Amino acid sequence: LEDIISGASSQPVDVGLNDEDECGLYFTSGTTGEPKPILLTYKNMECAAITEAYHHYQGHEDNFIILPPLYHTGAKMHWFGSLIVGGRATILTEISPKYIFEAVHQERGTIVWLLVPWAQDILGALDRGELRKEDYDLSCWRLMHMGAQPIPPSLIRHWKEHFPNMQYDTSYGLSEATGPGCIDLGIENEHKLEATGKAGFNWETRIVNEKGEDVARGEVGELIVKGNGVMKGYYKNPEKTAETIKNGWLYTGDMARMDSEGFIYIVD
Repeated sequence: LEDIISGASSQPVDVGLNDEDECGLYFTSGTTGEPKPILLTYKNMECAAITEAYHHYQGHEDNFIILPPLYHTGAKMHWFGSLIVGGRATILTEISPKYIFEAVHQERGTIVWLLVPWAQDILGALDRGELRKEDYDLSCWRLMHMGAQPIPPSLIRHWKEHFPNMQYDTSYGLSEATGPGCIDLGIENEHKLEATGKAGFNWETRIVNEKGEDVARGEVGELIVKGNGVMKGYYKNPEKTAETIKNGWLYTGDMARMDSEGFIYIVD
C-alpha cells in the first residue's frame, strides 16, 4: 500500500464532471403504480439544496434535525440544504417525541423536519403530560417544517398552542423534481394554512387542462412545474420520460387549483 501511495500524485484529480452528469438513482411510485427508477443530476441536487436553504433562511449557525430514513429525496434535500450554507445536520437514529426533544436540547437543533404522524405523537405526549417542554432547553428551535402529505390546519393550530413563537413552513415536491421545494408556503404566510404554498424559489408552476392549457384561477387542473430540479428522466424508459416531461414542464399527475393571490391548493 505504501508503494502505491508513494507513486501517486498529491494534486487534485480532474474527473471531468459537469452539471448534467448523473449522480443519483432514486425509486418513485407515489401512492400508486410500480416503482420507477429516476436519474438525478448534479444540477438537480444543487438546485434542490439551494432552494431548501433559501426557503428555510438557513445559515452556517443552523442545525437541521433530520429524521430517518434517508433513502428518499425529501430527507436528502433538507440535509444538503444545510451543507450548502456551511451549517450542520443531525441525523437521528430513532423517532419518538422524547428522543426528538433530547436531540434539539443536546445538539442545539434550530430546524426540525416532521411528518404529520410524528407531530401528532409530540402533541399527544405533551397533552397527556408524558413530555414536558420545561425539562428541555428548546429555545434554539426556531422552525418546524412539515411536508410529504397534506397538513391539517387544525394540527398547526394545535402546534401553535404549545409553540406560539415557533415558525412553521410546509412545501410540496416529488422525487421527479428532486424532492421538496417546487411549492413552498413560506413562514410569512402562516395565515394561509389551507394552502400548500406558492411556486418555490427558482421554480415555475402552472395549473393546466388535458390539452396543456392554463385553467382559470380557482379551477381545478393538473399541476405542472418547471425548474432546474426536474429529473433527467426515468432510467431506461424514454417513453415514460416523454410522457411526463413536455417542453421542460414536469407533469406531476396531481390535481390542484390556484387562488387569486397565486397560492396553490392540492386537491387530489
